[in-house]
Amino acid sequence: MNTNTKVAWVVLAITIFITVFYSLDEFLNWSPEADITRYK
Repeated sequence: MNTNTKVAWVVLAITIFITVFYSLDEFLNWSPEADITRYK
């Protein structure tokens, strides 16, 4: 059960990190896709 708890926390942390990362990405209006569109 301890191992499962650690795995759950790692998955949760990664999910939160990705969510925050993409939220900041949209908030700052910076992303590789935006750069590609800008320089087309």
